[in-house]
Amino acid sequence: MLYADMVASTSNFQIRRIPTYLKHLVEQRARADGQVQRLEAAIEDIRAEQARVLAHRDACDALIINFRGLNPNDIIAIRGWLGVRGGRGRLVAAINELIRRAGPTGISTGDLTNQLMDCFDLDLTPAERAKWRANNVRPRLAELKRRGDIEAMVLNPVSTANQRWRMPEHSIGCLANLTDSALALGVQVEVADDRTPDDTHSHA
Repeated sequence: MLYADMVASTSNFQIRRIPTYLKHLVEQRARADGQVQRLEAAIEDIRAEQARVLAHRDACDALIINFRGLNPNDIIAIRGWLGVRGGRGRLVAAINELIRRAGPTGISTGDLTNQLMDCFDLDLTPAERAKWRANNVRPRLAELKRRGDIEAMVLNPVSTANQRWRMPEHSIGCLANLTDSALALGVQVEVADDRTPDDTHSHA
């Protein structure tokens, strides 16, 4: 392996051969240096974005202070995307819990999205909400369905937002689950006596 070392005084390059026993160490150092440079560039981008956002906040404050009784410093910050970026595990856990709480009737993708936004304090515009549902909620639902953790209740929903989800144990596979589903929907359930008249008389 070869590396170039610039000689500042002459602006020439000297090619030096790296001993075999140092190749791995040199490569690790080069990779670390590259990562440092990428992080430094990211920090600069973040600082530039922070300066832009701070300027916008200051402009808002300049308008707010014109109203009596309203102090900009008393306004609670909206955390926005906090808790979701990089929080794939938390999002999956929240989806599982909300579907479990929904019981036999399940929950639609649209309602689930709204509840998730509340869980993570997301303040999204309708367009951002639709994008977040498509890029974050639906893929997690599909993943959970493939794993068998949840199941879809509607085979061909009018729209993906109308698809309903529930836990597999709430499937209508027995009379008890069917009764629970009906009760959850507000349907009046009566238990019929399937004994014959002769059976009734025999127990009298």
